[in-house]
Amino acid sequence: MTRNPMPIRLLLALTLTVGAAPALRAQPAVVPLSTPVETLARDALGSQPGVAAAAAWREGRASYAVAASGTVTGPPVATGPQATLFEIGSISKVFTGLLLAQAVEAGELSLDDTVGRVLQGKVDFSQEGTAQITLRQLVTHTSCLPRLPPDFRQQGYVRQDPYRAYDRARLWKMLGQLKLADRAPCDASYSNLGFAVLGEALSERYGKPWAELVRERITAPLGMRNTLQSLGPHAHRLAQGFDGEFVALPWDMLAFAGAGALRSTAEDLLIFGRAILAGRDGPLGAAGARLVTPLARFDGQVAYGLFVNGPPSRLTYGHTGGTGAFRSVLTIAPDTQEVVVLMASNAQSAVWRIANDMLVGRYPVDNASFDLPAERITDYQGVFRETRHNAFTLVAQDGRLYLRSTGAPYVALTPSGPDSFNYGTRAKAIFERKDGRVASLRWQVRGDDRVASRSDEALPAAALLPQQALDAYVGRYRAPRFDFHVRASGGQLSVQLTDQDRMLVYPVAGRPDRFAWDLIRAEIQFERWPNGAVRGLVLHQNGMTRAERLD
Repeated sequence: MTRNPMPIRLLLALTLTVGAAPALRAQPAVVPLSTPVETLARDALGSQPGVAAAAAWREGRASYAVAASGTVTGPPVATGPQATLFEIGSISKVFTGLLLAQAVEAGELSLDDTVGRVLQGKVDFSQEGTAQITLRQLVTHTSCLPRLPPDFRQQGYVRQDPYRAYDRARLWKMLGQLKLADRAPCDASYSNLGFAVLGEALSERYGKPWAELVRERITAPLGMRNTLQSLGPHAHRLAQGFDGEFVALPWDMLAFAGAGALRSTAEDLLIFGRAILAGRDGPLGAAGARLVTPLARFDGQVAYGLFVNGPPSRLTYGHTGGTGAFRSVLTIAPDTQEVVVLMASNAQSAVWRIANDMLVGRYPVDNASFDLPAERITDYQGVFRETRHNAFTLVAQDGRLYLRSTGAPYVALTPSGPDSFNYGTRAKAIFERKDGRVASLRWQVRGDDRVASRSDEALPAAALLPQQALDAYVGRYRAPRFDFHVRASGGQLSVQLTDQDRMLVYPVAGRPDRFAWDLIRAEIQFERWPNGAVRGLVLHQNGMTRAERLD
């Protein structure tokens, strides 16, 4: 076991993630779903190097656009046999979900089948609870499996291409030995491991590689000729990848193929989105209707790997994807018969922000001005827990109420009613009282009501810290195996480890110079010279790792 597991648990850059917390912005504008594809492609890149592609189906017509920034090899191609390829990361999970939906619809598998049954003779389970995980729990992220396996960084791991050495034999050995603290189902928590298990279990069930199942059952019937796992002779068509200003490598996958291995084009993903949009009467038939049927709660609802937001009359289906150098989004709006695809070859592109702003724009909340006495702001302070994995923290500071969810930045709310506050038209917090005391919270956002109850968890002393105080920590710190890059913006501190995504850290009450992540169990203690200047930091996570300040 590695002595310092921090890079394992901070693998947001390795997660093929469903989304990312946006940077703190004051009432950011929404992005209409009807935004021209030329604007989407251009805005996705901004000033970052790379290429972007956008596609949309609106009013019965398809439109496409590409954009390029910085030094790229040849102009990007929007459509046709030479169209530019992008890694689509976790959008691959929707293909895995569809394979399962097809199998269930055909009566070949059941959502209640356990991995112990499906993998009988393949995996020797040491814990009954692991063997009893169902296919339903795998496809809805409720299996209790961690985001990544405990041995992920062992046996040939390369941080620039992290999944390439993890094969099926290793996956089954790990799964057999895995001991879970809880028995499924758990509160939904995003798991690449869960979809790796599901993809490989489907492969075992049908005796064919996952990529072959995708080709035979999905892409070939739909005419998606540019969607593939292995590039082969098409390697020259893959867009040059970047992470910010730096060149980044493509990712190859073995056992994690079902979680994020596909490459595709905007044109092909638009075909896929239109097939989903057509539902039961389209080319996917009954499996297409099953694919979008909600199965569990997860930041809205989750179907067969596809996320579902909004009320029945105005649903939105979608998924985002990301690898070390690529970002993508697929959004489907049945009520307006629209499909939007956006892809970029830079991990620092604005694709995920645009995806969130499009979804928020579909579900504006009513907003009004309300004169709330300043002394009543403190009534609403507290930590309100929604699930085991998410809580809403509300802090009154300088006459304003600030809210954040787990891992996200604080946003300032304004009173909009006797017991309600708004974040513009993007979201609304409605508080409910019991015996006169605020007891629960409904957070209305992206077409969904998320309910959380007040807990006894410690409340931070402040939401935002003075910029001058935070500037003392800003800089680069070197540990034996990686660097810490510390930044401050908008009254909040963020930390980025080498080859990881940047994450917010929050001040620990009563502990000067100490900050904690809330997505993982880890803290940072900054150390000072006698003159007060910050000289280094110590990471506290299963031990201590010291890093000296470089600048």
